[in-house]
Order: sequence, then C-alpha cells, then structure tokens
Amino acid sequence: MKIKHLNLTSYVKKYDNACSPLLIKTINDIIYDAPMQDAEVIGDENDKDGLVSKKTRNAKQLSLTDKTIGTSVAKRIIYNDVSRLIKKIESQYIQELGLAYNAKEYTMEFLRYDSKTKGHFVWHSDAYADAPRQLTMLLGLNDAYTGGTLKVLNDDYSFKLKANELICFPSNFMFPHTVEPVETGVRKVAVFWTL
Repeated sequence: MKIKHLNLTSYVKKYDNACSPLLIKTINDIIYDAPMQDAEVIGDENDKDGLVSKKTRNAKQLSLTDKTIGTSVAKRIIYNDVSRLIKKIESQYIQELGLAYNAKEYTMEFLRYDSKTKGHFVWHSDAYADAPRQLTMLLGLNDAYTGGTLKVLNDDYSFKLKANELICFPSNFMFPHTVEPVETGVRKVAVFWTL
C-alpha cells in the first residue's frame, strides 16, 4: 500500500451530527444537573494541598462508569447510548484510515468549562502508562459560549466545538491538544476514550 501526502492532520477527524439531538438534550438535562468535581490531571501538576493546579486545568467533571451510575435509569440509558456512539465513531474512524484495532474498553467524562473561572486546559496528551488510551473523542454539547477553542497538534489546527459535533484523534503523545480559556458562557463537552 502506498501512502500519499499523509500528515498528522489526516488523523484528526470531525463528525457533524454525530448522534441524536435527543441524546445531547438528555445528557445536558441529566448529567449537567448532577454534582461535578474539580477535573483531575495525571502527573505532578498538583498544588501544595494536593489539588489540581488551576493554572493547568480549570474545569468540572463527572465520570460515568458502571460504579457511578448507581440505580439511575437515566444515567444507564446515557451510558449505553454513549457506548454505542463510541463504537460507531471508532468503527468509522478506523475504516476511513485503514487502521486495524478494536478497543476493549471505553471511558467517558462530561466536562464543564465556565467563563467565570476562565475554564481551560493547557497543552497535554491523553495516553499514559496507567491508561493506555488509543482514541480521544470530544463531543460538543452546547453552543452558548465564546473562547474555549480546542486546538489539536498546534495553534493553526483549531475547532470551536458546536453541539453534536465530534472531533476524534489518536490519544498518544503525537497529538497534543489544549482548550483555551472560555471567555463567555459555559462550554459543555463529553470526552470519550478507547482503550
């Protein structure tokens, strides 16, 4: 097989209308009504009290797993629908790029970046030894914000995630990305990883 003009941006894919608008609405109604905790960072970026430095990452998060769903039927439905979405996008992505792998596991987080706190996340990549993530997927859940631009690879490759727009790229060190500070409103985004 001969590869022509392949560069790293070829591995960053955007999918419009990634899922049903009803799933977006349900996520916004159920997940963003639940309590969220300060978003974490893997590594040494903690401040003297052991908390994530707000200079590195300033966001709220809710992870959705079998353990955190509890008895909530609504959260179980969201979890199942999002799992199907991850599988669909993963399949489409690997088919488009001619890749050969299948994830064994999926993880999902729902993030809130608020303009009141200049919500942001500095340049980073998503794969590390304890979580060998393969693909990163970011699903926009709303449009009512300014700033909060997602940049992948470099300052020239950027996205203002809109509701129901999904960006997918490898999680490894070759795909650093950042979220610039949110200037107005609240940026809501779901992040999914395949492992």
